[in-house]
Amino acid sequence: METGSTYLISQGLFLKAVAFIYLIAFASLAVQVKGLYGAKGIVPIDSLLQAVKKRYTGKSQYLKLPTIFWIDASDRTLIGTCWAGIILAATAILGWYPALSLLVLWFLYYSFIAVGAPFLNFQWDILLLEVGFLAFLFAIQSPPPLLMVYLLWFLLFRFLFASGLSKLLLGSREWRDFTAMDYHYETQPLPTKLGYYAHQQAKCISKLSTLGTYFFELIVPLFIFSPPIIRVPVFWLCVLFQLLIMLTGNYAFFNLLTIAMCIPLLPDAYLGFFENISSFTPLFGDNTYVYVLLTAVAACLLILNAIEIVATYAKVSMLYRILYFFREYNLINPYGLFVNMTTVRNEVVIEGSGDGESWKEYEFRWKPGDLLQGPGLVAPHQPRLDWQFWFAALSNYQRNPWLVNFMIRLLEGSEDVVKLLKENPFPDSPPRYIRARIYRYHFTDPKTKSETGKWWTRFLLGNYTPTYSLQKTKESL
Repeated sequence: METGSTYLISQGLFLKAVAFIYLIAFASLAVQVKGLYGAKGIVPIDSLLQAVKKRYTGKSQYLKLPTIFWIDASDRTLIGTCWAGIILAATAILGWYPALSLLVLWFLYYSFIAVGAPFLNFQWDILLLEVGFLAFLFAIQSPPPLLMVYLLWFLLFRFLFASGLSKLLLGSREWRDFTAMDYHYETQPLPTKLGYYAHQQAKCISKLSTLGTYFFELIVPLFIFSPPIIRVPVFWLCVLFQLLIMLTGNYAFFNLLTIAMCIPLLPDAYLGFFENISSFTPLFGDNTYVYVLLTAVAACLLILNAIEIVATYAKVSMLYRILYFFREYNLINPYGLFVNMTTVRNEVVIEGSGDGESWKEYEFRWKPGDLLQGPGLVAPHQPRLDWQFWFAALSNYQRNPWLVNFMIRLLEGSEDVVKLLKENPFPDSPPRYIRARIYRYHFTDPKTKSETGKWWTRFLLGNYTPTYSLQKTKESL
């Protein structure tokens, strides 16, 4: 490692960037939380906690699901927790003892994730918890211990390199024959308009795109531990890769968080312009005891990160036992997005009817439905219901009980759930019947889009669920 470099400015910028990601995450959740988890939402948190109470007794229930919502899981508390996260994130951005704010932010976000399946179990959610906990440690002392800086480098390396290596060693055939990008732009959960045009690229360019993914995930990370003169280009290459992903797909705050993880790569000599806005108040200044303690913690976490890399590819039970506690609380996590490439795009379409004969489709804000509705750019906000429908289309409704709950809420006319949609085709009263059908979707070619205005074409595969009335649906549960 180089000597003589300081990381005061990058420390402050990194902490503020992580706080900003927290602000985005809580603000995004705040506008959906009642529809997803409220009393009249799709999967009420209160109902889950009551079920846990029946299964576990005493303190075991709190250890099984450590969450603030044991105190109260009302709609008011759900929204209030989101707003508390927004306010705490804002104070951390302003630099007011961010270590304290980041610690509470970690717990509040973990409180949602502990009970938030299936809408809060994405890789960026657990990555935010892991990075957020390290940010808390990183904010305790300034200047930071160098080993804490190296720990952040190693996490970035592990995250990127493991993503590429998993594709190469454990991924589907498309990653090994370099055809993954033939499918990715069309079949990813929420494409963008630029993703539509990227899908039209020639096969040879598509293969180069797949090779480019390996370059950014397997080659570039190897130089993270280089001297600054090499590490600065590594920073910009990582940022470029994340920007390309952002432009062609909607992955919530994932890409912004990855860019934030790159900031500690830059020593202060390259960040002088940002000195004023990077200032913050640490809990401790130049304190030897705190320095030694944080260095020891960083050393332990470095070892655990190394074990996590090995455990991903070597199925050794002892390694899982070592990592169990840390994985349980999302302090150390395995990563590997899109290891198995989806080669077809199926979409679940929800239809309602007042008479069982004439059917109207429910339109979503962001997921494909109307053939004339082009892909949009919604990140860093994540419409979690739209995202979850992508996963539902990969299997059947029996494996997605939340989807039946969603249909029940539509039959009941739940305003909180209806607000998650683009529009309500039954504004006066809920439908008497509801069903889900599954379609195969494809991007149109540019000529067809120019002539018809359609971004998509589709054909019916069949029924995804039976036809339900409110009474029948409840009886079947």
